[in-house]
Amino acid sequence: MEGIKKFVYVHILKTAGTTLRHSIFERYYKGRYLYDATFKPRYYSEKPEHPVTIEPQPYPKKYEKYDVIFGHFKYDKYEHLNRPMFSFVRDPVRRLIDQYHYHKGYYKRKIKIEDFADEWANHMSYVLGDISKYKFIGVVEKFDKSLKMFCKNIGVAPVKNPGKKRYFNDDNIRKTSKEVKKYIKGVNKEDVELYNEISRRIKWRFYC
Repeated sequence: MEGIKKFVYVHILKTAGTTLRHSIFERYYKGRYLYDATFKPRYYSEKPEHPVTIEPQPYPKKYEKYDVIFGHFKYDKYEHLNRPMFSFVRDPVRRLIDQYHYHKGYYKRKIKIEDFADEWANHMSYVLGDISKYKFIGVVEKFDKSLKMFCKNIGVAPVKNPGKKRYFNDDNIRKTSKEVKKYIKGVNKEDVELYNEISRRIKWRFYC
């Protein structure tokens, strides 16, 4: 099956990237993909102009030899390779709630969800940059359709059983109050607009 052989995948936190990694990259690109795990956010003691920023990180050794580069990094890190870029987005409110509970547990950090929302406001927009530069961006809430379109672009057979979709665990999202959800939506206006635009593209098949 013909398709794009070399590309970069920008993995936004809590957007089914682990599912894609195990179902697509480990299956079709084993030994040929690089997982860039050098992601390092920078926190500020006072509120900055922009929330959490991603510190520039060194490049992994011999990164150019890999067909696929996948991981948590900003769009511009591998821009110089001039490869097609891919990503997935997720409903901004649901994504941030999920990230908050993961972050609080993993880093043992005591922080209110509203303060966390301020820190990570519009994170998807910040990481992705200009979406016109991407070959395809999928939507978590339309995962099956997005996965088929992604596979078509890279020229691999669609995966019927991609494995456990961890983002379907909605307990924390259901327990979050309407007031908090409204607050999160309010501080993520750029991400809401971005998400709606990409959802429209999936609906009307502007891609492929």
